[in-house]
Amino acid sequence: MKYTLCYDKDNGIIKYTPTEQLNLEELKELVHQITEMATLNECYLLLSDNRFSSKSLEMTEIIDLTKYYNEVPSALNFKTAILYCENNDKRTLEFYESLCLTAGYRVKLFTSEEEALKWLLSNQKPNSFKTFNMPA
Repeated sequence: MKYTLCYDKDNGIIKYTPTEQLNLEELKELVHQITEMATLNECYLLLSDNRFSSKSLEMTEIIDLTKYYNEVPSALNFKTAILYCENNDKRTLEFYESLCLTAGYRVKLFTSEEEALKWLLSNQKPNSFKTFNMPA
C-alpha cells in the first residue's frame, strides 16, 4: 500500500501518511476512504503527514483534485492540517493550500506536528462571524 490511514481515538483525528507518491485517481480513491472513515467515526479532523514524501503533484493535478472535492458532500466539514518538511515542494503545497482556502476548505500547512495538532484540536472556525442585534 502506498499510504497508511488510521483513526487516532486518543486525539480524535484521522491520520494519513503517504509512503509513495499517489496519482490523481489514487488520491480520489483515498478521499473516498477518508470520507467513509470520517462518517463512521463522526470525525472530520485530518492530519496529512507528508514529511516522508518528496514528490509533488503537477499543478494541473492539484487543480483537478480540488475540483473533485466539490463532488464530495462532506468535504466542507473537514479541517485538514498538512505536515511538510524541507524535502517537500513548499511552493506546490502553498498553491494547494491557497486553492483549498479559496474554495472554502479549512486547510493549513505546518512543519511542526505539535502545532498542527494544536490547530486541529482547537475550536476556532476561521470563517465564523459574530452576530449582534441592531438597535430598533
